[in-house]
Amino acid sequence: MEASPRLIDLTGDDLQKVAHAYGTNGIIAEVEMPLTSSYEWVDVIAGFPSLTDAMVYANFLGEQDGLLLKDVAVMAAPVAHDFFGRYQRYLRPDHHVVIVIVAEHALVSLLALTRRHRRADILFRSDQISAADRQGLPPAFELTWNHTTLRALRHDPTITYLQVLYPFPDHLALAERIHARFGMELPAHLEFVRFDGKVTCFGVPLVRFTTEERLEEIMRIHEDMGAPIFNPHRCTLEEGGMKRTDEVQLAFKREVDPRGLLNPGKMIAWDDPHYDYRSGKTYLFPALGQRMVG
Repeated sequence: MEASPRLIDLTGDDLQKVAHAYGTNGIIAEVEMPLTSSYEWVDVIAGFPSLTDAMVYANFLGEQDGLLLKDVAVMAAPVAHDFFGRYQRYLRPDHHVVIVIVAEHALVSLLALTRRHRRADILFRSDQISAADRQGLPPAFELTWNHTTLRALRHDPTITYLQVLYPFPDHLALAERIHARFGMELPAHLEFVRFDGKVTCFGVPLVRFTTEERLEEIMRIHEDMGAPIFNPHRCTLEEGGMKRTDEVQLAFKREVDPRGLLNPGKMIAWDDPHYDYRSGKTYLFPALGQRMVG
Protein backbone atom coordinates (compact mmCIF):
# COMPACT_ATOMS: atom_id res chain seq x y z
CA MET A 1 0.00 0.00 0.00
CA GLU A 2 2.87 2.34 -0.78
CA ALA A 3 2.85 5.03 -3.46
CA SER A 4 5.05 2.68 -5.52
CA PRO A 5 4.07 -0.86 -4.49
CA ARG A 6 6.82 -3.46 -4.11
CA LEU A 7 6.90 -7.22 -4.16
CA ILE A 8 8.83 -8.17 -1.02
CA ASP A 9 10.41 -11.58 -0.37
CA LEU A 10 10.41 -12.60 3.31
CA THR A 11 12.29 -15.65 4.56
CA GLY A 12 13.59 -16.91 7.88
CA ASP A 13 13.09 -14.65 10.87
CA ASP A 14 11.67 -11.89 8.68
CA LEU A 15 8.47 -13.92 8.47
CA GLN A 16 7.69 -12.63 11.96
CA LYS A 17 6.86 -9.29 10.35
CA VAL A 18 3.69 -10.75 8.84
CA ALA A 19 2.99 -14.01 10.71
CA HIS A 20 -0.39 -13.76 12.47
CA ALA A 21 -0.68 -10.10 11.46
CA TYR A 22 -4.05 -10.73 9.79
CA GLY A 23 -3.42 -8.52 6.78
CA THR A 24 -2.58 -5.42 8.78
CA ASN A 25 0.75 -4.89 7.06
CA GLY A 26 0.62 -6.72 3.76
CA ILE A 27 -1.07 -9.18 1.45
CA ILE A 28 0.57 -12.57 1.03
CA ALA A 29 0.62 -13.38 -2.68
CA GLU A 30 2.63 -16.60 -2.69
CA VAL A 31 3.88 -19.06 -0.08
CA GLU A 32 6.60 -21.70 -0.39
CA MET A 33 6.31 -24.63 2.00
CA PRO A 34 8.56 -27.66 2.53
CA LEU A 35 7.01 -31.07 1.93
CA THR A 36 7.49 -34.28 3.86
CA SER A 37 6.52 -37.92 3.46
CA SER A 38 2.89 -38.88 2.95
CA TYR A 39 1.39 -41.46 5.34
CA GLU A 40 -1.80 -43.43 5.67
CA TRP A 41 -3.57 -42.42 8.89
CA VAL A 42 -5.82 -44.39 11.23
CA ASP A 43 -8.43 -42.79 13.50
CA VAL A 44 -8.67 -44.23 17.00
CA ILE A 45 -11.04 -43.25 19.83
CA ALA A 46 -10.36 -44.47 23.37
CA GLY A 47 -12.78 -44.09 26.29
CA PHE A 48 -11.97 -43.54 29.97
CA PRO A 49 -13.98 -43.45 33.21
CA SER A 50 -12.45 -40.12 34.31
CA LEU A 51 -11.09 -36.99 32.68
CA THR A 52 -7.84 -37.45 34.59
CA ASP A 53 -7.34 -40.91 33.08
CA ALA A 54 -7.95 -39.50 29.60
CA MET A 55 -5.54 -36.58 30.08
CA VAL A 56 -2.77 -38.77 31.49
CA TYR A 57 -3.12 -41.16 28.55
CA ALA A 58 -3.10 -38.34 25.99
CA ASN A 59 -0.04 -36.75 27.56
CA PHE A 60 1.70 -40.14 27.67
CA LEU A 61 1.09 -40.61 23.95
CA GLY A 62 2.40 -37.14 23.21
CA GLU A 63 5.67 -37.97 24.94
CA GLN A 64 6.30 -41.09 22.84
CA ASP A 65 8.89 -39.96 20.29
CA GLY A 66 8.57 -43.24 18.39
CA LEU A 67 4.88 -42.73 17.58
CA LEU A 68 3.95 -40.74 14.50
CA LEU A 69 0.78 -38.89 15.49
CA LYS A 70 -1.16 -36.20 13.67
CA ASP A 71 -3.46 -35.26 16.56
CA VAL A 72 -4.26 -36.16 20.16
CA ALA A 73 -7.42 -34.59 21.58
CA VAL A 74 -9.37 -35.05 24.82
CA MET A 75 -13.12 -34.45 25.21
CA ALA A 76 -14.82 -34.48 28.58
CA ALA A 77 -18.01 -36.55 28.88
CA PRO A 78 -20.55 -36.29 27.38
CA VAL A 79 -19.22 -33.97 24.60
CA ALA A 80 -18.29 -36.69 22.09
CA HIS A 81 -21.43 -38.76 22.62
CA ASP A 82 -23.79 -35.78 22.49
CA PHE A 83 -22.28 -33.83 19.60
CA PHE A 84 -20.60 -36.36 17.29
CA GLY A 85 -23.84 -37.76 15.95
CA ARG A 86 -22.51 -40.16 13.32
CA TYR A 87 -20.09 -41.67 15.84
CA GLN A 88 -22.69 -41.97 18.58
CA ARG A 89 -23.16 -45.72 18.11
CA TYR A 90 -19.52 -46.23 19.11
CA LEU A 91 -19.61 -43.94 22.15
CA ARG A 92 -21.08 -43.81 25.65
CA PRO A 93 -22.28 -40.64 27.41
CA ASP A 94 -20.22 -41.41 30.53
CA HIS A 95 -16.95 -41.86 28.62
CA HIS A 96 -14.29 -39.17 28.50
CA VAL A 97 -12.62 -39.78 25.17
CA VAL A 98 -9.22 -39.39 23.56
CA ILE A 99 -9.18 -39.00 19.79
CA VAL A 100 -5.92 -40.10 18.19
CA ILE A 101 -4.82 -39.87 14.56
CA VAL A 102 -1.90 -42.27 14.16
CA ALA A 103 0.19 -43.31 11.17
CA GLU A 104 -0.74 -46.79 10.00
CA HIS A 105 2.74 -48.18 10.60
CA ALA A 106 2.61 -46.98 14.26
CA LEU A 107 -0.83 -48.44 15.07
CA VAL A 108 0.50 -51.68 16.55
CA SER A 109 2.75 -49.74 18.90
CA LEU A 110 -0.08 -47.40 19.86
CA LEU A 111 -2.31 -50.34 20.78
CA ALA A 112 0.50 -51.97 22.78
CA LEU A 113 1.02 -48.77 24.75
CA THR A 114 -2.74 -48.40 25.25
CA ARG A 115 -2.92 -51.84 26.86
CA ARG A 116 -0.62 -50.52 29.61
CA HIS A 117 -3.38 -48.11 30.58
CA ARG A 118 -5.81 -50.59 32.08
CA ARG A 119 -8.63 -48.06 32.29
CA ALA A 120 -8.51 -47.40 28.54
CA ASP A 121 -11.23 -48.89 26.35
CA ILE A 122 -10.74 -48.76 22.56
CA LEU A 123 -14.14 -47.62 21.26
CA PHE A 124 -13.38 -47.08 17.59
CA ARG A 125 -10.75 -47.89 14.98
CA SER A 126 -11.18 -46.72 11.42
CA ASP A 127 -9.19 -49.70 10.13
CA GLN A 128 -11.77 -52.13 11.54
CA ILE A 129 -14.92 -50.87 9.86
CA SER A 130 -16.18 -51.47 6.35
CA ALA A 131 -15.60 -49.02 3.54
CA ALA A 132 -19.35 -48.37 3.41
CA ASP A 133 -19.47 -47.48 7.12
CA ARG A 134 -16.38 -45.34 6.78
CA GLN A 135 -17.96 -43.26 4.02
CA GLY A 136 -20.68 -42.13 6.42
CA LEU A 137 -18.22 -40.89 9.05
CA PRO A 138 -16.27 -37.63 9.03
CA PRO A 139 -12.51 -38.11 9.49
CA ALA A 140 -11.28 -37.63 13.04
CA PHE A 141 -9.61 -34.30 12.26
CA GLU A 142 -13.13 -32.95 11.64
CA LEU A 143 -13.97 -33.73 15.26
CA THR A 144 -11.09 -31.83 16.83
CA TRP A 145 -9.86 -28.28 17.34
CA ASN A 146 -12.67 -25.87 16.47
CA HIS A 147 -14.60 -28.47 14.49
CA THR A 148 -15.76 -29.61 17.93
CA THR A 149 -17.32 -26.21 18.58
CA LEU A 150 -19.05 -26.17 15.19
CA ARG A 151 -20.58 -29.60 15.82
CA ALA A 152 -21.78 -28.53 19.26
CA LEU A 153 -23.41 -25.43 17.75
CA ARG A 154 -25.58 -27.63 15.56
CA HIS A 155 -27.20 -28.96 18.74
CA ASP A 156 -27.11 -25.83 20.90
CA PRO A 157 -26.75 -22.41 19.23
CA THR A 158 -26.01 -20.74 22.58
CA ILE A 159 -22.66 -22.53 22.91
CA THR A 160 -19.47 -20.57 22.36
CA TYR A 161 -15.82 -21.35 23.11
CA LEU A 162 -12.51 -20.09 24.46
CA GLN A 163 -8.85 -20.60 23.54
CA VAL A 164 -6.71 -21.45 26.55
CA LEU A 165 -3.09 -22.40 27.19
CA TYR A 166 -2.20 -24.74 30.04
CA PRO A 167 1.53 -24.05 30.52
CA PHE A 168 4.08 -26.86 30.93
CA PRO A 169 4.91 -28.57 33.30
CA ASP A 170 1.73 -28.32 35.41
CA HIS A 171 -0.70 -28.43 32.49
CA LEU A 172 -2.57 -31.58 33.55
CA ALA A 173 -3.14 -30.44 37.13
CA LEU A 174 -4.21 -26.99 35.94
CA ALA A 175 -6.64 -28.37 33.36
CA GLU A 176 -8.10 -30.67 36.01
CA ARG A 177 -8.57 -27.80 38.50
CA ILE A 178 -10.25 -25.61 35.90
CA HIS A 179 -12.59 -28.42 34.82
CA ALA A 180 -13.47 -29.06 38.47
CA ARG A 181 -14.15 -25.34 38.93
CA PHE A 182 -16.58 -24.99 36.02
CA GLY A 183 -17.93 -28.47 35.34
CA MET A 184 -20.65 -28.66 32.70
CA GLU A 185 -20.67 -24.90 32.25
CA LEU A 186 -17.33 -25.32 30.49
CA PRO A 187 -16.85 -28.93 29.29
CA ALA A 188 -13.15 -29.60 28.76
CA HIS A 189 -11.70 -30.01 25.29
CA LEU A 190 -7.91 -30.30 25.16
CA GLU A 191 -5.55 -30.49 22.19
CA PHE A 192 -2.09 -31.83 23.00
CA VAL A 193 0.88 -30.13 21.34
CA ARG A 194 4.66 -30.13 21.51
CA PHE A 195 6.64 -26.93 22.09
CA ASP A 196 10.43 -27.06 22.10
CA GLY A 197 10.34 -30.77 22.86
CA LYS A 198 7.88 -30.38 25.74
CA VAL A 199 4.31 -31.67 25.64
CA THR A 200 1.50 -29.47 26.90
CA CYS A 201 -2.06 -28.75 25.82
CA PHE A 202 -4.30 -26.03 24.52
CA GLY A 203 -7.88 -25.81 25.63
CA VAL A 204 -10.74 -25.18 23.22
CA PRO A 205 -13.48 -25.64 25.85
CA LEU A 206 -17.13 -25.33 25.00
CA VAL A 207 -18.83 -22.53 26.96
CA ARG A 208 -22.50 -22.67 27.82
CA PHE A 209 -23.08 -18.96 27.34
CA THR A 210 -25.32 -17.05 29.74
CA THR A 211 -24.20 -13.39 29.79
CA GLU A 212 -21.28 -11.33 28.54
CA GLU A 213 -20.45 -10.47 32.15
CA ARG A 214 -20.19 -14.15 33.04
CA LEU A 215 -18.04 -14.84 30.00
CA GLU A 216 -15.63 -12.09 31.03
CA GLU A 217 -15.60 -13.49 34.58
CA ILE A 218 -14.78 -16.99 33.28
CA MET A 219 -11.81 -15.58 31.37
CA ARG A 220 -10.57 -13.63 34.40
CA ILE A 221 -10.75 -16.76 36.54
CA HIS A 222 -8.66 -18.65 33.98
CA GLU A 223 -6.02 -15.93 33.96
CA ASP A 224 -5.97 -15.80 37.77
CA MET A 225 -5.50 -19.58 37.92
CA GLY A 226 -2.51 -19.37 35.54
CA ALA A 227 -4.15 -20.33 32.23
CA PRO A 228 -3.64 -17.54 29.63
CA ILE A 229 -6.62 -16.80 27.40
CA PHE A 230 -6.31 -16.12 23.67
CA ASN A 231 -9.61 -14.30 23.47
CA PRO A 232 -11.65 -15.25 20.38
CA HIS A 233 -14.25 -12.66 21.38
CA ARG A 234 -12.03 -9.70 20.52
CA CYS A 235 -11.24 -8.50 17.03
CA THR A 236 -7.86 -6.81 17.63
CA LEU A 237 -4.47 -8.48 17.37
CA GLU A 238 -3.36 -7.49 20.84
CA GLU A 239 -6.51 -8.27 22.82
CA GLY A 240 -6.95 -11.62 21.12
CA GLY A 241 -3.71 -13.13 22.32
CA MET A 242 -0.51 -11.08 22.43
CA LYS A 243 -1.60 -8.65 25.18
CA ARG A 244 1.19 -6.37 24.01
CA THR A 245 2.38 -4.31 21.08
CA ASP A 246 4.35 -6.27 18.48
CA GLU A 247 7.02 -3.71 17.64
CA VAL A 248 8.30 -5.71 14.64
CA GLN A 249 4.89 -5.88 12.97
CA LEU A 250 4.14 -2.24 13.81
CA ALA A 251 7.43 -1.06 12.28
CA PHE A 252 6.78 -3.08 9.13
CA LYS A 253 3.29 -1.59 8.83
CA ARG A 254 4.74 1.91 9.07
CA GLU A 255 7.08 1.01 6.21
CA VAL A 256 4.69 -0.69 3.79
CA ASP A 257 1.30 0.79 4.75
CA PRO A 258 2.11 4.38 5.77
CA ARG A 259 -1.51 5.54 5.56
CA GLY A 260 -2.87 2.64 7.61
CA LEU A 261 -5.24 1.41 4.91
CA LEU A 262 -4.82 -2.33 5.43
CA ASN A 263 -7.36 -3.92 7.81
CA PRO A 264 -7.96 -0.70 9.80
CA GLY A 265 -8.76 -1.16 13.48
CA LYS A 266 -7.20 -4.61 13.71
CA MET A 267 -3.90 -3.39 15.22
CA ILE A 268 -4.36 -1.27 18.36
CA ALA A 269 -0.74 -0.13 18.30
CA TRP A 270 -1.26 1.68 15.00
CA ASP A 271 -3.94 3.93 16.52
CA ASP A 272 -2.78 4.00 20.14
CA PRO A 273 0.76 2.73 20.84
CA HIS A 274 0.30 3.41 24.58
CA TYR A 275 -2.98 1.53 25.04
CA ASP A 276 -3.17 -0.31 28.38
CA TYR A 277 -4.12 -3.92 27.65
CA ARG A 278 -4.70 -4.51 31.35
CA SER A 279 -7.48 -1.94 31.51
CA GLY A 280 -10.16 -4.59 31.15
CA LYS A 281 -11.97 -2.47 28.57
CA THR A 282 -12.75 -3.40 25.00
CA TYR A 283 -10.64 -1.31 22.65
CA LEU A 284 -12.66 0.79 20.19
CA PHE A 285 -10.51 2.08 17.36
CA PRO A 286 -11.24 5.74 16.57
CA ALA A 287 -13.52 5.28 13.55
CA LEU A 288 -15.75 2.81 15.42
CA GLY A 289 -15.84 5.06 18.48
CA GLN A 290 -16.98 8.04 16.40
CA ARG A 291 -19.72 6.01 14.73
CA MET A 292 -21.01 4.80 18.10
CA VAL A 293 -21.02 8.32 19.56
CA GLY A 294 -22.83 9.62 16.49
